[in-house]
Amino acid sequence: MPGSQYPVANRETNEADMACQQCKSPRQKKEPRRIRADRTVNIDADAWEVLALTCDVANYGDWAGNGIKSIQVLKASQNKKVLRYSAGAMGLKFRFDLAWTMPAGKSLHPGQKAQVTFRNVRAAHGTSEAMMRTISGVYTIHSTAKGQTSVRFQFGSELSDKVPFFIQNTLARMVVDIATGELKKHAESNEFKMKLAAKQSTQFHEQFFRTFETHLQKHNPIPKVVNAAKQIYSPLELKVA
Repeated sequence: MPGSQYPVANRETNEADMACQQCKSPRQKKEPRRIRADRTVNIDADAWEVLALTCDVANYGDWAGNGIKSIQVLKASQNKKVLRYSAGAMGLKFRFDLAWTMPAGKSLHPGQKAQVTFRNVRAAHGTSEAMMRTISGVYTIHSTAKGQTSVRFQFGSELSDKVPFFIQNTLARMVVDIATGELKKHAESNEFKMKLAAKQSTQFHEQFFRTFETHLQKHNPIPKVVNAAKQIYSPLELKVA
């Protein structure tokens, strides 16, 4: 009977509509999983040397391994810098900007601490690296004694859910190994100490000559000497035979 078929047709239509809605409904997004790591390392070097090394963020490629392909300084001031990194590991490529904050003073006495922090920011062109959602960290540098420094490195990252979680874990361990192990190795090396001494010597001489030049501009003796010479010789008429 037509009347008995109507509910069946209606039920089939409703089921079809529900199936269609399920097809059109957006996929449920996976909850992002943020990886955190925390490690402390003791370094046989003065705290001011370790602090100088961690603050020299534009030259991390000298000791941080082959993962960093290029570093570009976007902004720089006394205690803030923004750098653009191109990096790669395990077949993945990353391009991101990090904003660094560091102490203005670079000296640490025994018992004192200083922090160098970083976090990712949007790139200058207004888009973020798709693979790199968030990344942040902090170096806490503690002068425990003369020639002895404790460095605590705390790190957090969140990558795209397209990257398997076990790979994210592996990448995080690589970052921590470099940030502590390679930092310790480089800070204790004679090569670094020689470069640091040469850099300090250059900075001292540059500062000395800047100060000397400023002093001359304020107290320039040359015009006084010239004026005195004019007063002495201008009344005289020199005759050449």
